[in-house]
Amino acid sequence: MPIATSNDATSQLNALVERGAPTAEFLPFFASKREAASYLASANAARFHPDAAADLCAACSQRPVTRLIVYRWNAVFFDGFGFGPLDALKLALGHVGVTIKKEIIGFNTTHPLCESCGKRLRNRRWIADVLNFIGLFSVIVAGVAASTCWAGVFYFDLKKASERNEWYMMTAVSTAVLLAGVICLWLMKRLRVPPALRFLASRPFFYQSSKMPKHP
Repeated sequence: MPIATSNDATSQLNALVERGAPTAEFLPFFASKREAASYLASANAARFHPDAAADLCAACSQRPVTRLIVYRWNAVFFDGFGFGPLDALKLALGHVGVTIKKEIIGFNTTHPLCESCGKRLRNRRWIADVLNFIGLFSVIVAGVAASTCWAGVFYFDLKKASERNEWYMMTAVSTAVLLAGVICLWLMKRLRVPPALRFLASRPFFYQSSKMPKHP
């Protein structure tokens, strides 16, 4: 609940929601960032409810609606680590680990799209799927390779110039591939969300998933 519950505070909060303000602008009205995120999730879910869908495309705001798209936005708040009876049992069986305590605050939004923007977004989603595969593969493989190469550069006693040059080259290539994978993942999320709706992914919220029914 907001710290201030006056009509003026309520009107200010409503104005911030309508403007698509980031979570940081809601913080003065709440005791914590988690409470602000929870309020913003409820407000945006109500604002972009299926029954409240507009008659014009949410992406271009010009053409009539022919389809809908539903987005899922999540925010994760970590509460530390725990070690309970299940973790103790796993430890006895040889598994070392702890439980990560977290709370996920999420909400769904529904947006109308015209035929042209719907086709464009569907094509971008195919590209995003390819970038997602490339990005994840690159981050996993190049991440391991880059870690090994950087460790070799700093800890191995490379006396020969040829060995040093080889390690430097492997480090540069693996790091470049790792950065390329990160960029692919960043582009992937942007391709799946039209520019007009990207304000919904302001921190701590992020794009989780989307689906596009054939008919509104």
